[in-house]
Amino acid sequence: MKLLKTIMVVGVAAFFLNVANAVDKIAVISLQTVFQQAPQGQAALDRLKQQMTPQMNSLKKMQDQLNAAVTAFNKNSPTMSDADRTAQENALNQQQQKFQQQVNAFQTAQGQQQQAAAQNFQTDLVNAVQTVAKNDGYTLVMTDQTVPYYNPSYDISGEVVNLMKKMK
Repeated sequence: MKLLKTIMVVGVAAFFLNVANAVDKIAVISLQTVFQQAPQGQAALDRLKQQMTPQMNSLKKMQDQLNAAVTAFNKNSPTMSDADRTAQENALNQQQQKFQQQVNAFQTAQGQQQQAAAQNFQTDLVNAVQTVAKNDGYTLVMTDQTVPYYNPSYDISGEVVNLMKKMK
């Protein structure tokens, strides 16, 4: 039994020694830092904002109108006939449903545009990371979200940002 444990310990140690020797140079990158500092990240945010602002303003206006109609209904409903109250309730419900449908459509479009922007950024990011890794001889590059701790000297985010600035 002791011999089996010894063999297992030696085997595990040999495995980790081989892994350590196989990985010559490791780097870590902060995706959040790169996104915030690279011009492609800010450009993606600016494009999204520019594309979405007219729709957001339209939805805000529609919401304000709906709120005003509900306020007026609540104020006037005690003096309305049952038929008028029912008709206005139905009209308000239809307005609310139309508004909700437009909000849902907006959210879907926004998600699609965010995904497209993220894909464009990702392409530039991958190209920059690969270039830095090849130029500096890294055999492994991980994101800071995949490791619980790393020495800051392994962080190549600044190099990637500088390269992405040149790529723009």
